[in-house]
Parts: sequence; structure tokens; C-alpha cells
Amino acid sequence: MRTYFQVRGGRLDEVKGEVVREQPLTIYIDGARFLTLLCSPFDLEALVLGYLWMEKVIGSLDEVALVDRMADLVAASVHYHASRGIHGAALADRARILLAAEDVGRHNAVDKIKGLALQRGIPTTDRILLSTGRVSSEMLLKAARMGVPVVASRTSPTEMAVALAEQLGVTVVGYLRSGRLNLYAGDALDLSGVS
Repeated sequence: MRTYFQVRGGRLDEVKGEVVREQPLTIYIDGARFLTLLCSPFDLEALVLGYLWMEKVIGSLDEVALVDRMADLVAASVHYHASRGIHGAALADRARILLAAEDVGRHNAVDKIKGLALQRGIPTTDRILLSTGRVSSEMLLKAARMGVPVVASRTSPTEMAVALAEQLGVTVVGYLRSGRLNLYAGDALDLSGVS
């Protein structure tokens, strides 16, 4: 909890509330420093596994002997409803959400989805990837690597993401709201049942 000032209707109030947490996570492979990500301090194992799979460092969980999270990085999660500043991603079929993850980075949330899928043995092919954030070209490539034919967001895709989607045969939906959406790439028939 932090204290900050809020202005509404010309009135200044001091309030206490959650602010999204972001911290560095350094990944070591075989004792050597690989890279550092900025991320939310929860679901770190899923983030590491998903990231390593997306970057083709690993092909499956069979290649991982041990994932050790540093004690100072394990913290209580700060979710969107508490702070309103976090991205969410989900893997769904046409009937329901299969997995959900949150992170300050929309790319990290997608990596966490893949990591959770690896951990739980859930295939990502022929699924729907949902995101609360903008669909960038990098996110579109992650979805294609996962074998996801439909990417839907509550906001917009970038022009490059749409161009890549057209080349890769991925359906891209933006501004997905109850009963409405924008179809940027793909076949409208692919969207039957998506609401």
C-alpha cells in the first residue's frame, strides 16, 4: 500500500492504494547469467519457463532439471483490481478460459501463459490467446510460435502485427467487448463462438 494524492471534481484527497509492483528477475542457465527481465513478482517459474520456450532455449520441460526462485523475489501478487495497472493474458478454447496470468509487461503475461501450459501439460495449439494489452508484432509472433490461430485484445493491434498476422494466417481481433469487436486480420468464420 502506498499513499498518494487523488484529484476528483476539483477536490484533492490523500488516499492509500495498491501501486503495481515491478522488479528485475535475473535468469541464470547452468550458473551463467542469461538475462534480466522486468516483471511482476509472481508466477515467476511460469514466466521463466514460458520465456525460455518462446526464445527456443528449451523445447519442453524435459530439458529443465531445476527452477529455483530467489527468496527475495517471491512476493504476494498485486492484481489488476487492486492497482488497475497490470496486464492480463489468457488461453481459452471456444467454451472457457483454460489459463490466466498477469504481469506489468503484456509480453511477460503471454510468456507466463506458455509457462503455465508447459507446467500443466495443456497444449496451446488451436486455442485463443486473449490479452488486455495492445497486440504488438512481438506478441503476434509469440502467439504464432505457440500455434494459436486467434489473438484477441480489449485494445488495438499494431500495423506490423496485422501485417504479420496476414502472412502467418493468424486471426487478430481488437476492441473485444461484449457483443462487439474489430476484425483486423483473418477470417470472420474463425470467430464463431468468440464473444
